[in-house]
Amino acid sequence: MKYILLLIAMIPAFVQAEAICKDYEESESNAFNWSESDFNENSASESMAALQEALDNNGSIGTCHLPNALILIEGYILKQQAQKALSDKGAPQLIIKYNVAGFCDFISKSKPCE
Repeated sequence: MKYILLLIAMIPAFVQAEAICKDYEESESNAFNWSESDFNENSASESMAALQEALDNNGSIGTCHLPNALILIEGYILKQQAQKALSDKGAPQLIIKYNVAGFCDFISKSKPCE
C-alpha cells in the first residue's frame, strides 16, 4: 500500500520532468540531441563518479565519455533549476522563463558525443 502511495506522490514529478520543454519546437536537426529524460539524478551521479575516477587515474577516460559526462551534469543542474522555478508558486514569470529557456536551449544545442 505504501508503494502505491509513493508512486502516486511521484507522478507529478514524472509528468513535470517530461513537460519542461513542451512549448519549444523540435526540429529534425534535434533528432540526435539529448532528451529531457536523459538528465536525471542517476546519470548525473554516474557521470560524477566517472569524472572522479578519471581524476584519480591520471585523466584516464574515454574520448566521448568526458564531454558526455560534463553535459549530463550541467543539464541535470539546469533541469533542477527549471523544475524548481516551475514548482515555486510565487516565482516571477521572468525567473520561470529564464530557467526553463536555459534548460531547453541547452538541450537543443547539446549533442551527445558518439
